[in-house]
Amino acid sequence: MTTYADRMNTPHALYRLYDKTGVLLYLGCSMVPFHRIGNHLVGQPWRFEIVRIELEWRSDWLAGRQAEMAAINIEVPRYNKLIHNPDTVGLMSKAYVATCTPKTRLDGFTCPKCG
Repeated sequence: MTTYADRMNTPHALYRLYDKTGVLLYLGCSMVPFHRIGNHLVGQPWRFEIVRIELEWRSDWLAGRQAEMAAINIEVPRYNKLIHNPDTVGLMSKAYVATCTPKTRLDGFTCPKCG
């Protein structure tokens, strides 16, 4: 049986999903990236736009999450809901309210508005 600590110490992949023109659609982090990408392929309305997938492996969960949050802020993927901008925390963007989740804060980022 895999424990939480085992999962935290397992390599995680930063995955990027692109459209046919090279626009970054979505960026995420997972220790089982193709399973996670499969969830996007089933549940997201933009799934038919995906034509290319890139993986970038990191040593563990923390390294993956730090890379993910930095990349989201720099690369601004079209469909990521959380772009960690302290000025937008709590603001409505379509049907989504940007928040700092505990999972996000575990990566070492401290939002000035959320602590």
